[in-house]
Amino acid sequence: MTDTPRYNQPLGGNEMPRFAGIATMMRLPLAADARGLDVGFVGVPLDIGTSNRAGTRFGPRQIRAESVLLRPYNMATRAAPFDSLQVADLGDVATNPYDLKDSVRRIEAAYTDIVATGCRPITLGGDHTIAWPILRALKARHGRLAVVHVDAHADVNDTMFGETLAHGTPFRRAVEDGLLLCDRVTQIGLRGTGYSAEDFDWCRQQGFTVVPAEDCWHRSLAPLMAEVRERVGDAPVYLSFDIDGLDPSFAPGTGTPEIGGLSVMQALEIIRGLRGLNLVGADVVEVSPPYDPNQYTTSIDEASRRSVTFDSRYTLSSSVELYLEGRASEFRNDFTTAPLSLSISLPNGYPGNPFNGPVFLRKVFYDLPGAQTLSRQENRSLSAGIRGDFLTTWRYDAGYTWSRNVVSDDARSGSFNFGLLNTAIASANKPILAYDSFNGRDPNAAGVLDALRPFADHKDTTDYHQYMVVADGVLWSGWAGDVNLAVGAEAGKEKVKFFFFFSVLDFYTCLPISTPPCCGHSAVTMFF
Repeated sequence: MTDTPRYNQPLGGNEMPRFAGIATMMRLPLAADARGLDVGFVGVPLDIGTSNRAGTRFGPRQIRAESVLLRPYNMATRAAPFDSLQVADLGDVATNPYDLKDSVRRIEAAYTDIVATGCRPITLGGDHTIAWPILRALKARHGRLAVVHVDAHADVNDTMFGETLAHGTPFRRAVEDGLLLCDRVTQIGLRGTGYSAEDFDWCRQQGFTVVPAEDCWHRSLAPLMAEVRERVGDAPVYLSFDIDGLDPSFAPGTGTPEIGGLSVMQALEIIRGLRGLNLVGADVVEVSPPYDPNQYTTSIDEASRRSVTFDSRYTLSSSVELYLEGRASEFRNDFTTAPLSLSISLPNGYPGNPFNGPVFLRKVFYDLPGAQTLSRQENRSLSAGIRGDFLTTWRYDAGYTWSRNVVSDDARSGSFNFGLLNTAIASANKPILAYDSFNGRDPNAAGVLDALRPFADHKDTTDYHQYMVVADGVLWSGWAGDVNLAVGAEAGKEKVKFFFFFSVLDFYTCLPISTPPCCGHSAVTMFF
């Protein structure tokens, strides 16, 4: 008789209160090594590769602390991973807090040992630099990898401040090392500003599929993940999830936040959409607990989103369609900064200063209105046009789009007008106690409220008009595959722009040579 294997289970809340016990990931057992494990949680506390705000060295510990609320059974998906997988927490990699290059070597060595046992690592980061040594270890075990990369940034810089290792370079290094199946790499949620168009175009030139955040707005990502599954096929795949891929209204605790990101619901769709793939590892990186606003100084009072979309189409014939599309959205965020702190230096001889010299005083007001910001962004757009098919394999689209973007905010600063405040203090002949919240004095009588910076109103409205005509289709089919061509023109506020785009699909599959690394197609884009 064969004994049924006993799998590790997260420690239940009825065995040990969730606020107690050793804070391993999901309160699973702590394992000394990966032997016998199907999956292992690994912490990589590192933040010396960051370019803006540090703090991700505290990410693994905080993720583990928050994970105490996770239970073994998912009510929505009915998944019970701990009934069929042996899972444990493998602790942290001993990174070198003074040397990034040495840390990268240590990470690769640790993961080489882990994956040699057949264990699949789930990594708690740590800044995104760690993805490169992890991918190196996984490639040595599984071969070149497909990647699903969720991020606000492409992380394909050649160098940052002259350094080739940083949290903005790991996927450039991975391409150079031949670690990736580049035509099976999907980057989701990229957005924000950059230095040039190449910031994202370089990825496309390698064969990556790039899905900007704007393409994810107001939609489910389940259809996108179906495309990802088809593209990846049976290849070994790695999930790299940078927490700044989420909008900072959901995940503010990160070093380089970018507005307009993914929602938590979309993140779940991405993760659940990986079901059935050969997932050989995953990470969540750039979690920086010091910047989570659930602290004493700031509280989020209200944030709301509203959006309405409509899509109307009228078919004139089998090849002619009229369309009218519109969208209206509003995002509002109101927040207040709590207690006001005042620091002031009173010179020698100042009324109420009993000392023979200047004195530095600090007072915290707990019941005064703090800094307030009521910000609102509205967007309205309307598109109308005609589109259809011609010449069997060609399509056309001629349309007009109007959009209006309104940004407004009303703000009261949490700082003082020291001239007014000094006048109030002098008139009371008591330095900082001109108003004392503990003694129930009237702040208006003391002039303290008058000394708060007043509201500042700001509103910007921008209208944009665009006319566009475009046609695209198959220009030629032959031994090299399909040659697609798109030509068009668009007219905006500044000038008329003509463009064409052509691509040769499946070019390398027709040649009697091996497909070069990271090449599944070639494309040339030209704008005039």
